[in-house]
Amino acid sequence: MPCRTPEETSCEDVIADENPYVTSCGPRVSNLRGFGYQNQDLTITKTFNIKEEIQFQLRADIFNLWNWHHFGTRFDTSIDSPGFGTTWGASDPRFIQLGAKFVF
Repeated sequence: MPCRTPEETSCEDVIADENPYVTSCGPRVSNLRGFGYQNQDLTITKTFNIKEEIQFQLRADIFNLWNWHHFGTRFDTSIDSPGFGTTWGASDPRFIQLGAKFVF
């Protein structure tokens, strides 16, 4: 059975085909979307005046403040695979960066 175009498979009766998914000719989703993406970072700085021309600055940067994870949009779609339906990859965890500098 030859594969058909998405227009032909979008409104057809899937049960009428004997095994459409194994032959990779079954209906396809043309607009697969992932989950919503949220990312919030925070920076806190404090500057201390040591002398008129010299300052000391402390800084804290927090990336992915709430530690929200976003899983990849690539899924294992092979029905014969033991990992069927699983996703690959995730976003970075929370990172905290501390810094200090003299400004003169």
